[in-house]
Amino acid sequence: MTDPGATPAAEKLAGALLVCVATAVISLVEVFLVVLRVGTTRAPVSFAMAVILHPLLTRWMRDATGSRRAALVPFVVWLAVVLPLGSSRSEGDLVLTGQWVSYAYLVVAMAAFAVAIGLLRPSGRSAG
Repeated sequence: MTDPGATPAAEKLAGALLVCVATAVISLVEVFLVVLRVGTTRAPVSFAMAVILHPLLTRWMRDATGSRRAALVPFVVWLAVVLPLGSSRSEGDLVLTGQWVSYAYLVVAMAAFAVAIGLLRPSGRSAG
């Protein structure tokens, strides 16, 4: 007999994949907004997005899968998207430059993930 409150594995997988795709898209948008300026002033849109959306993605993954360990997956996806954009290619393409604002974005975004993961409580469905 199955638990009526249990989420089938297919639903968990679909939820996890949805969160991974959302994380990848949000990460790309954030990286390209790091250099956004309004006139001569930098607009910290990517910082605000990271502080607001990274905890939401982390919690969404935990809720979708029922696992605290799975909440690390959005961070891994973010790293997989962002880190290659910080190294130049043979064509000379470089999105995250070696300026302070790029480094600050990386620190703020990682801190947002770290705090979100650290504050997660078990979902009640599973303590895993």
